Amino acid sequence: MRTSVIRQRVADFLKQHAPFDILPEADLLDLAGSGKVKFHESEEYVFRQGDPKGHFVWTIQQGRVELLEENTTGEHLRDVLGEGDLLGLERFAGDGSCLYSARTASDVILYGVAAAQFESTVDRYPSVRRFLAAHVSVSGNLGFNRTSWLEADAPPLAFLRSRLDVLPPDTSTKDAASVLAESRSGVVALVDEGGRPMGTITSLDLCSAPGGAICAAARSCPPTIAPSLSTRAAVREMLQSRSDQLLITADGTGDSHLEALLTASDLALFCGRDPVHLVGSIRHAASPSEIAPLVPLATGLLREGLAQPQDVDDCCRIGTEVISALADACIRLADDDVRAAGIDAPNRSRRREFDSCPALRPFVADPAPGIPVSAIVQVRHLVDRIARKQRRCAGLRAVCRGWPITSRSNPARCW
Repeated sequence: MRTSVIRQRVADFLKQHAPFDILPEADLLDLAGSGKVKFHESEEYVFRQGDPKGHFVWTIQQGRVELLEENTTGEHLRDVLGEGDLLGLERFAGDGSCLYSARTASDVILYGVAAAQFESTVDRYPSVRRFLAAHVSVSGNLGFNRTSWLEADAPPLAFLRSRLDVLPPDTSTKDAASVLAESRSGVVALVDEGGRPMGTITSLDLCSAPGGAICAAARSCPPTIAPSLSTRAAVREMLQSRSDQLLITADGTGDSHLEALLTASDLALFCGRDPVHLVGSIRHAASPSEIAPLVPLATGLLREGLAQPQDVDDCCRIGTEVISALADACIRLADDDVRAAGIDAPNRSRRREFDSCPALRPFVADPAPGIPVSAIVQVRHLVDRIARKQRRCAGLRAVCRGWPITSRSNPARCW
């Protein structure tokens, strides 16, 4: 077969997969012409752990490849790659040696591009650079031994019990103020005679209290969780309920004795991240200038959380909440023009307004549902629509365009 035909076929395949899908045709043809095509039968090694960096970056055209970690106890399966996945990117991290062995699990065809040619696209295209950075973040210098902050130990129950302050619901606001002034968590739980939770109150809640008993100013009970909590489960529950507090009870229900109270700040002390307050800050931001620096923080939070396969679902949930918060902020900050477009933002769950703007559909439920990959495109559509009428929304439009489109099937594509 003529070389030009093979090169065109390779280029046509590459442009269907990240990070090549954003490259112009000329660059794709240059990449395709710089490499070669390889065939491997099943159970063959493409390379072995510890091999020096090679001269090619490989894309799997068909078949399956297993990534194996070798140690004193033998080989351990770490991942299975398929069509469109890349091999050899570890050459750009550390000393470039292979972090694991790649063994075919079926007959495999590989398309290779010259590593030097691929590196030139990294320098010229930010999206390719982000793709490579994501790969290094997930499987880079520390390989598959890297752990997510979601795996950090949750605050010990004894620690949380030592910080628990409780009051009966008929306590006066004056007495409650004294207890809150000494509280190390900044929250006081209200309990009945049996020690069962009835609500919580903070200093901010107390400021709006009309006087008399604190039950009038107290919040309703936050979600409850069992004592055997994990950081992952706590983050999930807080984001789903949009609450920065969790009540820990004897059996995980509101009908049992209150054991402790966990706040987002307590959790951040131990895991080093505070996704709950970050999402809340985006949702309640007062201007595009306030939102703009928070978006890169959210990106970093997700990148550092995505280390192992079990992290994908939780990082997608966090990303969903960030997108939802961005949408809420965009709609709220452009409230007048949303109304002018026939959408009543404060009552957007009403059918008439809901049907008039499909971009709102992923965001009307409370708590937010799982948002599809195309959701951020819908947010951009809404912001662009508003910005055409309101110049001050141009900042929002720029912020939203900086947020990546996520894909559960290919998390690295997020960055």
